[in-house]
Amino acid sequence: MNLNIRFCRTQLTFYEITLPYVNHNMTQEATTVGQTAAVIAGPPQLLVEHLRKALRTTEVVVAEINTDYLDIRGIRVTSMAMRYRGAK
Repeated sequence: MNLNIRFCRTQLTFYEITLPYVNHNMTQEATTVGQTAAVIAGPPQLLVEHLRKALRTTEVVVAEINTDYLDIRGIRVTSMAMRYRGAK
């Protein structure tokens, strides 16, 4: 499972409160519901423990990316994975 996590800060101008924002980009692979739930729950808990952010105000966004539309150095990740699995 490839994972790209970005920690950002979002500010609501009406309330003047800074809210933690976690953006997950995951590739669409054979991940279980439990694995996805763990990926979603992990970073917000880090924000609570290390930065003292409120969990109730943390926004989590998960985007699943199809590997057909993802490339590394001009080669589709799907093709790379097929070649890697064939080499084993």
